[in-house]
Amino acid sequence: MKLLEKMGYRGGGLGKNAQGIVAPIEVKLRPKNMGIGFNDYKEQEPIEEIKVFPQKEKTWLKQGVLKKKEKEYITAEELLMKKQEQGLDVVEKVFDMRGPQVRVMTSLENLNAEEEQEEEKSSPIQHNIRLIVAWAKLDMKKIMWDLRKEKETVVTLQKEKEKLKDDATRQKKQLDSMEEMVYVVERLTKESLLGTLTLESVSMSFGDL
Repeated sequence: MKLLEKMGYRGGGLGKNAQGIVAPIEVKLRPKNMGIGFNDYKEQEPIEEIKVFPQKEKTWLKQGVLKKKEKEYITAEELLMKKQEQGLDVVEKVFDMRGPQVRVMTSLENLNAEEEQEEEKSSPIQHNIRLIVAWAKLDMKKIMWDLRKEKETVVTLQKEKEKLKDDATRQKKQLDSMEEMVYVVERLTKESLLGTLTLESVSMSFGDL
C-alpha cells in the first residue's frame, strides 16, 4: 500500500475511472462441525483449477523424418482412362519419355498431334537414313558373299595344289622308272654287240626294275 501511495495512489478503486474494488475478497469460514450444504449455507466457491496439459509432440518428431514419396509413373493411355473415369478436369504433370529428352506436359490432347508434326518434319531425314542403312546392309551382304566365295576358292585351290603335287610325284616316279629302263636297255644292247650278253644278265637287269 505504501508503495502505491508513493506512486500517487489516493485511495478508492483502482483503474482509470476508479471502477475497481476497494475491499479485498473476504473468505467465509464454515462454522465448526457443520457439514457441507447444511441449512443452505453458502460459502465461497472454490476457484476452478485450470489444468494445463503438456503440448503433444508432433507426430513427425516421434516417427522421424517421413520418407519421401516415390514418384509414380503411368502410361499416357492409363492416364487418359483414369481421367475419363474421374470425369474431372484435373491438371497433372505428364512426363513424356518417348524422345531423347524428357518433356513435362500438363495436357495429353495435343500429344499425338505434336508427335505427328515431329514425324512429318523429320520424315525426309529419317527416309534418307533408312536408305543409307539399307545400302550399307546390301554392301555388307555383298562383302560377306564375296569373302565367302574367296574362302571357297582358296579351299578349292588348296585341294588342286595337293592333287597336282601328288600327280607330279607320281609322274616323277614313272619318269625315273622309264629312265632306268632306258639305261638297262642300252646296257644290254651294248653287251649284245660285244657278245657278252647272257640270259642270266638279262634276267638280273629286268628283275631290278
